[in-house]
Amino acid sequence: MQALTKGNSLPIDFSDRLLKELVVLRLPKNHHLIEAPRVPEFVFCIMEGLAVSYRFTDAGKKRIEHFWKPGQIILSRSFCDRIPSSEFLQLVEGSEVAHLSYDSVQRLFDHSLELFSIYRNVMQGYCDDQAERFDDLQLLNGVRRFEKLIRIFPGIEQLVPQEYIASYLSMTPQSLSRIKRGHRS
Repeated sequence: MQALTKGNSLPIDFSDRLLKELVVLRLPKNHHLIEAPRVPEFVFCIMEGLAVSYRFTDAGKKRIEHFWKPGQIILSRSFCDRIPSSEFLQLVEGSEVAHLSYDSVQRLFDHSLELFSIYRNVMQGYCDDQAERFDDLQLLNGVRRFEKLIRIFPGIEQLVPQEYIASYLSMTPQSLSRIKRGHRS
């Protein structure tokens, strides 16, 4: 609930409605929450665990786009537009995930203005994250990008393959290995 409100309290009637619509599941490692080319049916919130989103390049190579940690809301653009997704969203470890169906979201929009505020906050967060990621790729060297990643996602090295981290940081696995060796010394 905190991830949705960003610290703001919600009216009780909206909170009650939201809780009635929200479904919480415990899902296994490697479970896909979104699979291209399907139209996503749910918006998700990671309660516990870790997820990764990725796409495939024209050459068929997996390109890691985002890691998702507890408290983050995952709202795919294709969920909103009702179009087939070009991305995959996979759990990296067994996780607890809350979700709302598309129909639930529409019912909540119909009955309360609070959801518009939450939606705006989520979308603003996405825009901010994308701008920061673009800046990081342009302005930070590989060492700084790696340090930032492990600061934001402590223990990620034990959870995901090195090639996922390298892909996310826009470097080769060999470059990441050199950075990690130098980082430990």
